[in-house]
Amino acid sequence: MYLEKKRTDQRNNVHFTSALYCSLIKSVYMKKLFTSLTLLLAVCSLHGQTIADLSVQIISPQSGAKFHYLDDDISISYILKNNGQDAIDFITDSMVSVGVYSSIDSAFPSPATQQMTYLLSPESRFTLGVDEELTFHTDTVKTGRLFSLYETPFQPGNQPFLYRDMPRAGHFVLFVRSIGFGSGDATGNWVESSDYNDPVDSNNFSFVIIEMQRPISIGEINACSDALQLYPNPAVSGTIYFDYEFAGTESAAVRVADATGKTVLVKDITGSGMQTVQVDVSALNAGLYIMEISTGGRRGISKFTVEN
Repeated sequence: MYLEKKRTDQRNNVHFTSALYCSLIKSVYMKKLFTSLTLLLAVCSLHGQTIADLSVQIISPQSGAKFHYLDDDISISYILKNNGQDAIDFITDSMVSVGVYSSIDSAFPSPATQQMTYLLSPESRFTLGVDEELTFHTDTVKTGRLFSLYETPFQPGNQPFLYRDMPRAGHFVLFVRSIGFGSGDATGNWVESSDYNDPVDSNNFSFVIIEMQRPISIGEINACSDALQLYPNPAVSGTIYFDYEFAGTESAAVRVADATGKTVLVKDITGSGMQTVQVDVSALNAGLYIMEISTGGRRGISKFTVEN
């Protein structure tokens, strides 16, 4: 995510860089966040080739793969294939690009302008003969970097901040999509060639569904912020609270562990709907603790401190 040189693709909110980086583009017009991951492969075609059938296929990770937020390594491998009748020359061309677009999110709305981008430039230009295919690999990054936020228009020197400091555990989508021939102009707009023709567009999209798991250790929680909104934090009055939404009427277990992972407090509760949970921590010594609530297959977790 550390820029060496930059062009931008406003249409897909893409920053072209010579170094891979990961970011989330923020749009003030969007009420709903859609997190996505964009791979941009800059390549060219001298004679302004306008007809091409480029298919994409993700080969890694596999559907159902599990990743742990923040600390796991993640990359995408995919195949780009020329299914057209003519070879594609990406060596001598200029100002023509083939893009690969990819997204990760636990929701499935249509792509919006607010996206996380994951960009790369090819190490070398290449050609694709008829029926020829090449395999590409994104750089390997930590899963936590998929949730870094940049605000657009991007300004050199801007630093990202963590957008989803603890995303909801669940199933996320990775997809790759070829976006055709086009060019970037001086103002950072991506313009697809007006006469570009893809005779078969049903193979331009490939996706896998992965599972993202939330942090559970104190070290991981230190790297992000609370899943449970504990208050007051630090706990100075001997009582700490958090709001929690129960799925119907159900029993829950609240557990508090110290910095070594030792359980120091357990409380069983029953709740229904949204409730404020109160926990007496007056018996705890000053220090750092983890609070966890478990209800069926769900869990909320957070760190807090006690000050005596």
